[in-house]
Amino acid sequence: MRAKEKDKQYFIAAIEDRYKVYSMWNSGLNEGKFPQESIPKASGSIFENYSQLIFLKYSSGVELDKIKDDYLISVEWMHKSWCNLPKNAYEMKRGQKISHNFYFDSEYDSMLRMLCFGVLFKCSEVVFKKLAEIIDKDGICDMLYEFILSKTLTETRTPRIESYVDHCTIPKRLAALREAVIHQGEKLTSNIEKYLLKDWIKSMNRNGGFKVHEGLHTAFVGYWNFESAAFAILFDIDVSKLEQSSYFPKDLYYYAKANR
Repeated sequence: MRAKEKDKQYFIAAIEDRYKVYSMWNSGLNEGKFPQESIPKASGSIFENYSQLIFLKYSSGVELDKIKDDYLISVEWMHKSWCNLPKNAYEMKRGQKISHNFYFDSEYDSMLRMLCFGVLFKCSEVVFKKLAEIIDKDGICDMLYEFILSKTLTETRTPRIESYVDHCTIPKRLAALREAVIHQGEKLTSNIEKYLLKDWIKSMNRNGGFKVHEGLHTAFVGYWNFESAAFAILFDIDVSKLEQSSYFPKDLYYYAKANR
């Protein structure tokens, strides 16, 4: 067990629930129960389900190599879904849907987390190419995405104007990580520490994120900040303060470091 908020039986039941949902959606796809236009949405539901499985299995203490297998499956489902669905943020103006070249918060976090998992599981360039294909299809240019891709793809990406400068809360919410990428230097380590130990915790508290485990349902998957571990790997910084946090995935960080 890695998470302390729930017992082993909770996680066994939660994982079983996710597999039941997966089986339902996957059977529907295999049996041709969905019309063609609904297949990307069904694939997206499977991706979201697998994303939760990664958290649940990590929280319950499953071996990291086995969780990596689930991650690789989730990349395939994400690619099947997101490459065939517009995930861009939008607004309605005079009855018309106006799309923007940035994601809503939930989509943004999903993509950032998938990129970070790829770093921590030491995945091949093939994985990052699939994620980059989604990003490029949606016309997204984000500083953190591009930094990770610059470290994981051999081909240099074409510079573009960043999508998030004037829009939504993402630049503010991830300001410390963005500062780390922009300036690096002396404050590099302290910026990543600030992101995990202050900003992320503040954001979770504001949204009631640390109370999910109090519910009776199986929505709780674990309180982990995988992004801080991934950026610690990419920057090769001292993690002595970070690893004192119960939200820092310590063993996954050292797994990535050992497989560099």
